[in-house]
Formats: sequence, C-alpha cells, structure tokens
Amino acid sequence: MIADNPVGQWNSFRIKMVGEKVWVWLNGVPVVDNVTLENYWDRKQPIFSTGQIELQNHGNTLYFKNVFLREIPRK
Repeated sequence: MIADNPVGQWNSFRIKMVGEKVWVWLNGVPVVDNVTLENYWDRKQPIFSTGQIELQNHGNTLYFKNVFLREIPRK
C-alpha cells in the first residue's frame, strides 16, 4: 500500500492515541490500527500518561503546517 503523496506534495496525518493504543491515518488511509505502544526507554514500564509532544525529522528538510491538538478527556 502506498499512502503517501509524491515528493513536493503535502501529506496529511490524523493520529489518535487513547491510553497505550494508537491509530494513524495517512492521507485518509488507515496505516496503524489499534496498536499498543511500548515505553521506548524501559519496556517493563508503561508509556508516559502525560508529557510533551515532539515532531521529529531525520536530517532532511521538513515542514509542518496546520498542526492541531485536541485532548481526549480521561474517563
């Protein structure tokens, strides 16, 4: 499956995270579905329930636009 747009065109992500579960849509196509995330630093510990959100790049030119965040209320 190729969900990303060609070089030079914008891609759109929707990311939903509830607890340790995550869903990701790339340009409207589901690419991650109900995956349990692990604590990268200590796999024996649960992931952090609160903290910062980071946008990452690996050395290339990268632009972000129209970044929106919405907190999902805890139950």
